[in-house]
Amino acid sequence: MSRIVDRSRIINAIPDSDPQKAELKVHLPELRLRATLVIRAIYWAVGSGITTCLLMIVAFVAAYIGARHEPSAAILFTLALGLFTASLISFAREVKVALNQNDLA
Repeated sequence: MSRIVDRSRIINAIPDSDPQKAELKVHLPELRLRATLVIRAIYWAVGSGITTCLLMIVAFVAAYIGARHEPSAAILFTLALGLFTASLISFAREVKVALNQNDLA
């Protein structure tokens, strides 16, 4: 993420009089897409972690009070895996964009 941000800042810091700026500005939309994908992947991963923590809390509280926890555990576990899968997909998309961008350079 920091490389993406640094590269965007460097391109934007180039004076407008520099003839290479126009060539480099072509990469800004790709850099924005990459940053969006990384941020989205991080949020999905955090959501998965929070859901996993909720799963553990529900399981322990249910065990402590002697209640059935299987239905809620199944729902939370499925949600956590879904969020984690979304995170991995987002990271994979960013890697694909990054590799395509390096092929063009």
